[in-house]
Amino acid sequence: MKKSHLDVGRAGEFLVMSRLSALGYYAVHSDSYSDDIWVKLPDGSLRTIQVKTVSECKKRGPISGHKYMFCCKGTNADFYALVALDQERILYYTMQQFSKKTLRIHCQKFTEQAEHDSLLFCLDVLADNF
Repeated sequence: MKKSHLDVGRAGEFLVMSRLSALGYYAVHSDSYSDDIWVKLPDGSLRTIQVKTVSECKKRGPISGHKYMFCCKGTNADFYALVALDQERILYYTMQQFSKKTLRIHCQKFTEQAEHDSLLFCLDVLADNF
């Protein structure tokens, strides 16, 4: 069965919510324009996440290798969750890290450790800014 663009996006959103919930964060789905997930942190603050999901990596050329391509429009969310659905892995990015409209990330960068570290980095940046 072929997955639609909306199915892929929704699967990514629920994967992110599942991972955050497993870490003890309270995460809920939002259908607002600028954010997909609201997450409550242990200090009681509410943060917003924009989720971008791709279903597979693509060969971008003989030198650059296989990469996931994430496209972004302006958002008011606090940070991004970039989901590689075929690997069921997530990388979290701050707004400053996602400075271009399109971000290409090598498929090997999506690891369990990178997922953990990128989430902690985003939360640290948010804590410093608020």
